[in-house]
Order: sequence, then structure tokens, then C-alpha cells
Amino acid sequence: MDRSQSPRAWAGSQPWALGCNYIPRTAVPVRLSDVGFDGPVAVKDVWSGKQGGVFTGEFAPVIPYHGAGLEGVKPTFYSKK
Repeated sequence: MDRSQSPRAWAGSQPWALGCNYIPRTAVPVRLSDVGFDGPVAVKDVWSGKQGGVFTGEFAPVIPYHGAGLEGVKPTFYSKK
């Protein structure tokens, strides 16, 4: 990643890895439909154990400069339908 690129979210299997290089502490938006979710999800920071909350559509954890994050994402029982 060079300095002209924006923060990245990598998704292959849960939990999701997030990385942020060259940019001061910033939120890294993750569109849930891009990583296979179509309803509300519960998000948890895997390393700290802190619950991030329930999100629909997008979530954006804050990643420190030249840092990384690891977020557990799972569907909830709630439904918008």
C-alpha cells in the first residue's frame, strides 16, 4: 500500500482483518454487503474483547496509524424484514 491509497479491509473468512498505513488514526469503513452480509451484524474487537455494537449496512472501526484491527462479525437474530 502506498501513501496515495486509502485504508483497506480484507475479508476472506471471519474475523475480518483491517489495516491502516500512512494515515493518522482513522475510521476504516466496511460495507457489510461487500463481505457477504445482508442484515444486521454484531461486531466485536477480537484482540481487546470489546463489543463494537450491532450494525446494518456499514461499520467503521478506528484503526491507529500504521496499525491493524481484527474484528469478529456475525449475523444477529434481529431482522429488518
